[in-house]
Amino acid sequence: MTDQLPLVMLGPDSGQRISEHLKGVQDMSNEREPVSGLRIRTNGKIEKVEIRNLEDMQAVVGGLIQALPMDEDKHGFSIYLNEEGRVHEVPINMTASLWLLRHDVWPGLDEPLHGDILVLGPTGEDGETTPVPEDVQDTIPNFWVEPSFGFTVVE
Repeated sequence: MTDQLPLVMLGPDSGQRISEHLKGVQDMSNEREPVSGLRIRTNGKIEKVEIRNLEDMQAVVGGLIQALPMDEDKHGFSIYLNEEGRVHEVPINMTASLWLLRHDVWPGLDEPLHGDILVLGPTGEDGETTPVPEDVQDTIPNFWVEPSFGFTVVE
């Protein structure tokens, strides 16, 4: 792996910040305490996940990660997705798209997010990944309903 990560962001100043953050993520060892995060699946289901390193982040989103350009300090979280999700026609994540539109993080539904989304806390001062704040999950719309089956006895 090279010292310089490719810039994965669009927009001014975001590439360098994300590149530094991803270096910090790559430097995480498997010995590190896991950081708690949330996975928003394309079907709307929200799951808690534990992230120890870059490979864990990539496993959650199903490929190479891309961070969304946003003011993490203002919103209190950071967002990662599969950078090739749209190219590979991964299903649209309407739950994440609507949630981030409501928070003025994502421009609109004309550019929906594709694939599973990883939500973590804001990037720390040292570029380290931080856990997602507990209250963030309460702001995500919950469209997932656990399937249940019942039987009715007809006499």
